[in-house]
This record gives sequence, C-alpha cells and structure tokens, in this order.
Amino acid sequence: MADCNQQYTDLLEETLAARPLAHTYQLEQPLLSRLSTQLAHTEREYFKMNLHQSMAGNLVSLLYSLTFILPLAIGAWFIMQGHLTIGGLLTLNSAADRVTSPLISIVQYTNQLLAAKPLLMQIMQAPSNTLPPTIARTTDAALIQFSQVEFGYNQPLTTPLTFTIHSGERVLIRGASGSGKSTLLATLAGVLPSLGGELAFGLPNWQQHVAVVAQSPFLFHASLRFNLALGRPITDRELIDALTAVGLADFKRI
Repeated sequence: MADCNQQYTDLLEETLAARPLAHTYQLEQPLLSRLSTQLAHTEREYFKMNLHQSMAGNLVSLLYSLTFILPLAIGAWFIMQGHLTIGGLLTLNSAADRVTSPLISIVQYTNQLLAAKPLLMQIMQAPSNTLPPTIARTTDAALIQFSQVEFGYNQPLTTPLTFTIHSGERVLIRGASGSGKSTLLATLAGVLPSLGGELAFGLPNWQQHVAVVAQSPFLFHASLRFNLALGRPITDRELIDALTAVGLADFKRI
C-alpha cells in the first residue's frame, strides 16, 4: 500500500513539474488521464487494505467473545451438574483470559505489522491522440509576427520587439546569459503570457505546431513510447519512423 501511495505521490509531483511542457504541447488531458488511472488504482488498494483490516478486527472480536462466553457456558453447565463450584469457575475463567488475551494481542499486532510491511520495507531499502501535424510549408507566409511585444515576468526584459518570421526561415536569438532568450521562447510557446503588444501566428492552433527542446530536457518516469508520444496514441510504425528520422533506429526494439 505504501508503494502504491508513493507511486501516486511521485506521479502527482511529476505532473505538476511538467506543467510548462503540458501547456506547450497541450498535454493536459493525457497527463490528467494518467494521473486519474493511478489514483483509481490507489483507491482500490486502500479499499482492499481497509477490508482486510476490518475482517481481521472482526475476527479478533469474535475470538475474544468466544473465549469469554464459551468457557463461562461450559463452567455453568458443570456447576449445574455439581462438578464445579462458582469459585472454581471464576478461577478457570481468569486462567483462560490469561491464555487467550496474549494470543489475541499477537493477532492484532501481526495485522498491524502486515499493514505496515510495505512502508517498513521501503524505509529499510537503500536509496537507490495523434502526433502533432507538420507545419505546412508555404513560400512567404508569415508564421510569427511580433508587434511591440514586451515579455518577462514582472517587468519587461527588453524594449518592445517588432519582427516577422516567415515559413522556411531560420532565426538565431543571441544574447548574454540572463538576457531573456529562454523567456522569449517561453512566450513564443505560450508558456508565459506577453506583458504587452500583439502576437500573431500564421497557423491556427499554433501550439500544436510548436516543438521546444529545453536546455534541461524533462523526462517522464514512464516508457520510451510515452516520452516520445507524450501520452498520445501512436502506432508502432509511426514510432519507428520517428526514431529512424532522427537517427535513433536502434531504439526501435526497446
């Protein structure tokens, strides 16, 4: 149970950490679906654990009742037959309680240890949809237009920018460390809102056509398929073609 709960916690933290990536590639639905599946699994495991603990508790209560009532009933029968006195019955009942109480305690402690076993084992262990469509290539279509755009977090990092990027062009953004290059790209990808001016994109659903390679790539603790397709449905053929196109065909058997 502890392992299942830890898996859900790790997945929740990973989903929150992937918010910029999810916003850029519109992954909210696949990530939330993945998180909901793990949450449902965790809830089922909690239900089974609570059911087992409840059954064990009821069994302990039944055993305790039997060890009290059964000897008392047998003793009462012997008294009626004249084979036992009331004092003898009380003595036998006290002796039976001294025997059964430790046994019941052992059952209770065993149940608690079994419930806590996954957590104890973890403490003792050593630390150790479809693909986005391709951008249509046209001769001189304007893909990106900045008009007096200001970008940054609390205040603009540069003077207002005005420029146009056409289809097929390659643009280099150059500047000193901390000058705002990554912030500008985050604004282009839609991760950060602009502080002023007007942005225009030459394609509908612009974010479906954006690919951002971060300086520190974010990897999900999931399969190679999930990281490549970002949770979207994809065929084996499409996956192999994508790996081949970027020179990673050797990974097609993973």
